[in-house]
Amino acid sequence: MARINLLPWRAERRKQRQREFQAMLGAAALGGILLSILVWFHYDMEVSGQHQRNDFLRAEIGKVKEQNKEIAELDKKKKRLLDRKAVIEELQANRSQMVHLFDSLVRTIPDGVVLTALKQEGNILTLQGTAQSNARVSNYMRNLETSGWMTKPDLSIIEARKDNKAPMTSGARSLPYDFTLKVQLANPGADANGGQAIDPEALAAQAEAEAAGAPPGPGRGRRGAAGRRGRRGGRGPGEQAGGQRRGRTGVMSKKKVKLSELDFNNIGSWPQQAKVVFCVLVAIIIMAVAWFALISGKRDELLGLESEEASLRQEFEREQGRAANLEPLRQQLAQMEQVLQQMLRQLPSKTEMPDLIVDISQTALSSGLSNELFQPLDEMPREFYAEKPIRLRMVGNYHQFGAFVSGVASLPRVVILTMHDISLKPMERGGGVSRTGALELSGTVKTYRYLDENEISDVEGANANAGGR
Repeated sequence: MARINLLPWRAERRKQRQREFQAMLGAAALGGILLSILVWFHYDMEVSGQHQRNDFLRAEIGKVKEQNKEIAELDKKKKRLLDRKAVIEELQANRSQMVHLFDSLVRTIPDGVVLTALKQEGNILTLQGTAQSNARVSNYMRNLETSGWMTKPDLSIIEARKDNKAPMTSGARSLPYDFTLKVQLANPGADANGGQAIDPEALAAQAEAEAAGAPPGPGRGRRGAAGRRGRRGGRGPGEQAGGQRRGRTGVMSKKKVKLSELDFNNIGSWPQQAKVVFCVLVAIIIMAVAWFALISGKRDELLGLESEEASLRQEFEREQGRAANLEPLRQQLAQMEQVLQQMLRQLPSKTEMPDLIVDISQTALSSGLSNELFQPLDEMPREFYAEKPIRLRMVGNYHQFGAFVSGVASLPRVVILTMHDISLKPMERGGGVSRTGALELSGTVKTYRYLDENEISDVEGANANAGGR
């Protein structure tokens, strides 16, 4: 006798398939969550490690910057030494200016011109004299321009001498014109700047020539021949394989499942392919939500920290490069200080100034000059040296004044003697010009000495107090 199963086995099988699909969905969701958590932990560990690297770099940069503070102080000290060296070199460059000036005045004066007086006011030298003609004065101005120590001659006046009651020699009568001109004192040691400029047109022409000489690209003959051979062959293996693929595609297209055919009330009856695709889609959605909600922020933070690390590394390399120059900079400053001290020791010290004043006075007497006034004035302290003005008035001839200036320049100590507001003119006696040919030099000269450490400290303190006010 046949037996009939009246139990609802189809409903049970449908429920079983639904439970299996739900388990697949849960596994897919759990997999997506676990994978998202793993990715988040990965980025979190990377961020933590990046924080540690950046903190380490900051600590090392702080250490190097502490070392570089000494370099900053040494750079300031180096600048002060260079400024002092430049001042001393400038003073020494003016040491022989008066010697060359007296020599140039003799060498540049032409026949038919006689100087009667000269006066220096700052950088301007005023020359007065008599001349045989205007052409002689013009020749004298050209000689002054080419002397090297005087430049830019500027004629003030040429005037015919008026008759006066004073007796005149035959030589004076042959020079009937009085003239006055001014020149600027110059330093012939100045170098002109030079250089070669780069011609941009030449560079452009060279670039064009290089571009024009580039080899041509490969030809297309082979490709065309291959194409022609392919077209002549009729149906080849490729076309046959294409036909087979089209056949398989037609078969597979019959097996595709349409979304409209899926029963969402009976998900257990879905084909296995649809179930797998739906589970993968659920996992992807969960991972996408986790990415935008949690992981993307960690990733952006990591990218920012990596960029910060690159900047910190550049700063560390820059500071470390400066720190590597610390020892060479110390050695360089030590050498500069030695050179500067040697240059300063060439100037007289405070204890040597009285003897120096005596030496200057004795040099004037040995040159045949008569000291009518020799008055040292108060010192004027500068940053690291002091100026000693001396007001003087001396009587003698031109060659004696030249010998005096040359003798001062050859003293054992480097005596930098600069003249200010100097006037050299014929000496007047009894209301008239002396007939002996004597000249009177009057004005102010300056000599310089170096300051010791205590004096420099006093000067810096006074400057600081003045700046604070």
